[in-house]
Amino acid sequence: MSDSVLFDTQRYVDQLIEAGVPEQQAKAHAKGLVQLVESQFATRADMRDLDHKIDGVEERLSLRIDGIDAKIDGVEQRLDAKIDGVEQRLDAKIDGVEKSLNAKFDTTMWALGLMIAAFGILTSVLSVLH
Repeated sequence: MSDSVLFDTQRYVDQLIEAGVPEQQAKAHAKGLVQLVESQFATRADMRDLDHKIDGVEERLSLRIDGIDAKIDGVEQRLDAKIDGVEQRLDAKIDGVEKSLNAKFDTTMWALGLMIAAFGILTSVLSVLH
């Protein structure tokens, strides 16, 4: 059996002859059938060629996917670095706001303490004067 023929032509010719078909007609019929089959169906060689082509496409796609993965990894690293930078700047600003609020709170508490002391002194002075 040949790679380019999907069936045993000699066996087919023999079967036709056994069935009463003259040998020349049997051979002509087999030849016509082979031409039809070869033009309409893929042979094993065709399938191997197709398999090799698919393998080549698969390899090229795999390489492209690997390249895209590498690019995505690079973008991810750059985004991580930018996010880290933004996070550091936000932390610094939050620390600054916290220090400012603490300073204002301390000043407010100091002023409140002075007002209480002044009120106490004023109350004492008024009570002595009455």
